[in-house]
Amino acid sequence: MSNGLDETVEGDVTPPPSERSPSLQDTVAPAGMAPSPRPRPLRHATTPEKGTLIGRYVVLSRLGAGAMGVVVAAYDPQLDRKVALKLLRGRRRSGEQDRIRLQREAQALARLNHPHVVSVHDVGVHDGRVFVAMEFVEGKTLTQWLAEPDGPRPWPQVLPVLAAAGQGLAAAHAEGLVHRDFKPDNVMIGDDGRVRVMDFGLARSTAVHSEERDESSLPFAARSGASSMWITRAGGMMGTPAYMAPEQFADIDVDARSDQFSFCVTLHEALYGERPFPGESIPELAAAVTTGARKDPPRGIDVPGWLHRVVVRGLDPDPAARFPSMPALLAELGAAETRRRRTRRALVVGGLLGLAGLAVGVARYDHVRRVAECHAHGDGIDEVWNEQTGAALREGLLATGVAYAPAVADRVAPWFESYAESWREHATEACMRASVHQTWSPAVLDKAQWCLEDRRRGFAALVGELTQANELVVQSAIQVAAGLPPLLPCVDDGSLATMPTPPAPELRAQVHAVGERIDQAMALDRAGDYAQGLRVAEQAQDEAERLGWAPLLAGTSRIHANLLGQRAEYDRAEALAVRAYMVAVRTDAWDTAATAATDLTNLVGSQQARSDDGKLWAEHAAVAIEKARDPLQLREAARLNNLGNIYYAQDDAEQAKAHYEQALSRYREALGPRHLRVADSLNNLGNVHTKLDQTAEARALYEQSLAIRREALGSGHPTVASSLTNLGVAYANAKDYARAKELFEQALGVIEHARGARHPEVATNLNNLAYIHRMLGEHAEARPLYERAIDIKEASLGKTHPSLNTSLHGLGLALLALDRPEAAIAPLERSTALDVPLESRALAGLDLAQALWDASEGAGRDRARAHELLERLGTEVAEHDEPFKARRELQERIEAWRSQHRDPSVAVRSQ
Repeated sequence: MSNGLDETVEGDVTPPPSERSPSLQDTVAPAGMAPSPRPRPLRHATTPEKGTLIGRYVVLSRLGAGAMGVVVAAYDPQLDRKVALKLLRGRRRSGEQDRIRLQREAQALARLNHPHVVSVHDVGVHDGRVFVAMEFVEGKTLTQWLAEPDGPRPWPQVLPVLAAAGQGLAAAHAEGLVHRDFKPDNVMIGDDGRVRVMDFGLARSTAVHSEERDESSLPFAARSGASSMWITRAGGMMGTPAYMAPEQFADIDVDARSDQFSFCVTLHEALYGERPFPGESIPELAAAVTTGARKDPPRGIDVPGWLHRVVVRGLDPDPAARFPSMPALLAELGAAETRRRRTRRALVVGGLLGLAGLAVGVARYDHVRRVAECHAHGDGIDEVWNEQTGAALREGLLATGVAYAPAVADRVAPWFESYAESWREHATEACMRASVHQTWSPAVLDKAQWCLEDRRRGFAALVGELTQANELVVQSAIQVAAGLPPLLPCVDDGSLATMPTPPAPELRAQVHAVGERIDQAMALDRAGDYAQGLRVAEQAQDEAERLGWAPLLAGTSRIHANLLGQRAEYDRAEALAVRAYMVAVRTDAWDTAATAATDLTNLVGSQQARSDDGKLWAEHAAVAIEKARDPLQLREAARLNNLGNIYYAQDDAEQAKAHYEQALSRYREALGPRHLRVADSLNNLGNVHTKLDQTAEARALYEQSLAIRREALGSGHPTVASSLTNLGVAYANAKDYARAKELFEQALGVIEHARGARHPEVATNLNNLAYIHRMLGEHAEARPLYERAIDIKEASLGKTHPSLNTSLHGLGLALLALDRPEAAIAPLERSTALDVPLESRALAGLDLAQALWDASEGAGRDRARAHELLERLGTEVAEHDEPFKARRELQERIEAWRSQHRDPSVAVRSQ
């Protein structure tokens, strides 16, 4: 039955160009485990004794202690594993609200799953104190690692370690967590080689608020006349003074840029063997930090200028002058390191050439020359992606004025940097196989280079599109960058064998020109500018017809069809997509055939609701994928996803679930667990579990999808708002209305900030908030929210759009609850007139009959109308051609209304 909520549906409904959720564990110890000694209850000692029970965990030994609490090694008898257990200190004035806040912040950290953050397994409260059970890491702290050599480690050793820690910081920032105490002691280097940040988000939990500060407990407290701020010892003010940002010394609000400052203090210390700011006492240190009075770097230590400049910027006393985010800082480190590698490679190759020419003879010289030429070929990508194009892209995104454009600019650049480096490696490898190793024939090299050039050209088109961005471009930029076609098929022997032979040399320039138009159309498609994309695609189609090279004609037809489908011109889109498939099959262009058939699976099966035809196209796609080869399984993942969409639309939730799970598995395997394609698949699976009324499972999947999207897109991106909305629906279905309300409010705030107060997704969240108020009995608060949602939907979608149903029906119910039946009649009449499923119309009809009945005085005309309406609805429900699961319930309610409303005091209302 309809619940009155508006959901947002996300997912891979079109193929790309190119871990299962955690389960609950039984609470029974594994068979054969020796029983543990009877544990002693926790006493209020600073360090719990061995054998003490904290929650279900048995204390083994003390690991350390700090300002925030004590850390012990403990045993988890339920899961038979060793954990690190942190027992947070209580405060003299702490109360229940403080403990709840501490627990919630620890739970937020527990939801963060990142390879460079120590995993949090569990949080709880024992004897009034919060405890956190964390991953037990065998290894050493960054402090210990840095102390091992005689003198500072070389910067090439330091940089990867700190960059990994920075990724952990960035991931947690994306979850809204601020460390506040980043330092070498809070970075672990495991024996497995993995770097992990510890204690993220928990420093905030032990903050001493200014109105609660007890000076007698702070022996290092002092007053700075210059800056009028409180200075306290470590642990008193949310941080360790040697690593604290100026705003922490000032005891004002801090954010992720404060962590960036601490990160750069740590990086400076790791590079130079000493921290950047002087000061023998905390007041002296605070004065140096707040004024930016850094020490000169020690002499005799080789740190390149570009790296020093990155550190200095991150140490600026003004937060606004630092990098806008940790991803931006890390991108600068990565870009500069890439430039260094290229310079070093050029010097090495040049030296080898000179050495070869002088000492090792002609044969060796020829070999080195070939290697150098291959590297030069790979460096051809620099024409597409370099410092200038990166700056232009950022400028283009920021020029849109979109609120979340800075976050998008920070996050999209690393995708492009990575793609450019991958292209460089694959292009170099292709050249080496043919020219140096001589394992490829000229014909195979020709195919590989044609494939690589096609990818390079598409990459260039996308970069160009983003430099002239609009709001739609900004919204889709990261997803499009993440969906750039894979490069592996261009050097995979099996994939190359199935590719058509490139066009004749005399045609190649013209084919490239048409290809540029196709790339432009694809970029416009992915940016949401379908009208302009369609115009460009039509021009490309005409030129491809004139040239007559069949693979080009198949490719242009497919893109043209995709754009027509985006504009709901389904008949034309289907005809062109079928043509693309047939032309591709006849000319052995199996990659295009596979993509066209996958497109048709969705276009026919989902968008036109012809499920059997869609499933048939999925079979065609499977054959074409097998012929084309699919080394990364991305084509098969898209096919499975689109097939899942068909089953979802058919209400065959089990089949949809099976196909979505298979797609998710392949995306994870090919792209890693944090890719946006993975997030989309998790979202789709969440929708299936929602359909199956498996609320807990849906919630877990939505949570995972939300975490990935926040990390990849930033918390202010509208796609993140969609995840918040779906998660809110899951909580609402579980009747956790307080949490649902919180999520809908967050989603509303993101969408209003990102897209303005009149966007249709604003209406979605207004509608959902109104529903929550109604469920809480707050009908007066629900009414204006419904009215605003209706106003926005009408302005953007028209007055007869089906999505108005939930808002009109909800407004009618709110007015009935407020004893305003006369006012409820109009919205309920409109709701019953919309083109929505019979179930929804029947529910609105029941409530309209009630409004008509309640609004009349005596057995007048309105009561007769109510009975006529229910008679008509009862007949329609009984005679409806397609079965639906709520039919019997509706029939019973209609019959109950008929019989009960002989007595006007009886009412049966929808919920």
